[in-house]
Amino acid sequence: MGETEDKEKGRKKRWPLIAGMLLLCMLTGAYIGGIFYFQDHYYWGTKIDGRDCSCMKQEDVERVFQDELAQRVYTISGRGGMTEEIPASGMDASYMFHEDLEVIGQRQKSYLWFQFLWEEQEYNLEKDLHYDQEKLFELIDALACFDQNNAIMPEDAYISEYRQDIKGYEIVHEVPGTLLLYRAKETIAQAVAEQRYYINLDEEGLYQKPRKTVEDAAMNQLVEKLNHYTKTAITYRFGEETEILDGDRIHEWLIINGTEVEIDEEKAAAYISELADAHNTYYNRKRFITTAGEEKELPSGYGFLMDEEAETKALLDFLETGGHFLRTPVYVRSGANYSDNNIGGDYVEIDLSAQHLYLYIEGECLLETDIVSGCMNSGNATPQGIYDLEYKRRNTVLKGPTWASYVNYWMPFCGAVGMHDATWRNRFGGEIYRDSGSHGCVNLPHKAAEEIYQYVYAGMPIVCYY
Repeated sequence: MGETEDKEKGRKKRWPLIAGMLLLCMLTGAYIGGIFYFQDHYYWGTKIDGRDCSCMKQEDVERVFQDELAQRVYTISGRGGMTEEIPASGMDASYMFHEDLEVIGQRQKSYLWFQFLWEEQEYNLEKDLHYDQEKLFELIDALACFDQNNAIMPEDAYISEYRQDIKGYEIVHEVPGTLLLYRAKETIAQAVAEQRYYINLDEEGLYQKPRKTVEDAAMNQLVEKLNHYTKTAITYRFGEETEILDGDRIHEWLIINGTEVEIDEEKAAAYISELADAHNTYYNRKRFITTAGEEKELPSGYGFLMDEEAETKALLDFLETGGHFLRTPVYVRSGANYSDNNIGGDYVEIDLSAQHLYLYIEGECLLETDIVSGCMNSGNATPQGIYDLEYKRRNTVLKGPTWASYVNYWMPFCGAVGMHDATWRNRFGGEIYRDSGSHGCVNLPHKAAEEIYQYVYAGMPIVCYY
């Protein structure tokens, strides 16, 4: 019984030893097997150019890279969303490997394989790209982006025609176009040689550029000068009526000399003449309601007569200054207002048929008197019409070819025809003017002339009618 127990105990003591020996044999076998295996395989965790090459042979790694290259395409992108591809297979591309793969294998000592079971090894691989240059250029030539029929020609930025909606000019953007430069093919070929698989034609600067862009300084300055004028607006007032001059008309006057802009002064003057023709009333026939209530249509030498020279100068000054202006024109002669006949509340009414004169101030008749007008039968009749008083003067000698007359109050309104006192007469009115009238003037009693003289002023309407 005791001997059996001793034997059992001996066996139990030997089992760990036997198990240890077996484990050692297994590990030794595995180690020796690893030595043989990793003589022509790379370690676990080996990465070459970022690819997992664990436990691969050198020829397997080469085949992986060659197969990957065969699937490669060179992507050409450009304007308008253009994308084209050049397949590496189309130019018989292949890699020529340096000694790096062999060197990697030599560095990885097979007897040390167990040290790198849980450690990654990373390597960069030097390899040359070989391809058929002639086939590459055939592929490049076949790209649609090099077809002239597909190309959009670049267009320069330019100054627009005058635009009514903005009252001015603007720079129209250049058209970049899709016409490629001659060196574009060489650049693509160089990118292939450098193994760059994405080529952006725009980023490479391979498109033909317009000569002028919206950033062109000289063109921007010219537009600014043009718009200085066309943005100017002048509102001319003629009573309740207005005329607006703005870029719609002004742009027709602009003269461009290189980078400078000038105003055609003749066209500016012509515009003022148009305004004058439309709004001058000085020579227009006018309707007049007499004191007796009769309506007369009379020739006129009264009303508004624009000073075109002064107004043209003012217009040119406004254009040079620039801005918005409200303008009442300058007149050589002016009416009292902008009514149909331009006559206000102050005027002298002379009824040549009745030989009677009325003085109105602020619409009220302050004075009326008989007169003697120009002699009808001798051809010196006082002309009818509406005139303005030219001036008034005291103590004047009026002279004719064969006569001279001293007057105390001289008030001319139609050249040499005017109103004055006639102290040599003792009768006025009636039919005197037919045979014994004046040389054309309106003769007044001294007292009436004196009073009229006090009220009248230069520019005051004088209305004469038969």
